Amino acid sequence: MTEATEKPETAEAPPDTRREIVQQDEHASIVQSLTRVDWLLLLVVALYTLVLRGPEGSPRLLYGAMAAYTLFVVAFRWRGFPVRDTGARIALGAAAMVVFITVVSIQTGGS
Repeated sequence: MTEATEKPETAEAPPDTRREIVQQDEHASIVQSLTRVDWLLLLVVALYTLVLRGPEGSPRLLYGAMAAYTLFVVAFRWRGFPVRDTGARIALGAAAMVVFITVVSIQTGGS
């Protein structure tokens, strides 16, 4: 059953190559999912700051974090981005997302 659902290039490839192709497909899927989550996260934070008027003090750090994370997301999707390995890209994207969420939650009082 699994061989019928495999792509043609994986059916003819040796077992080691098949494993690498499947792993690359999985990594590509994870990178695509992170891309969607990046934009969704930025949208949610922007809506939060617009609807609830953001933090009570100076919102400069929050807006700066949003701008920096937006620039990171756009640069990260650029084909010329220095990090080429998909595993490293996944780790870097996830780390940047965690830092952004941390800064936003500190600025918004943990809400």
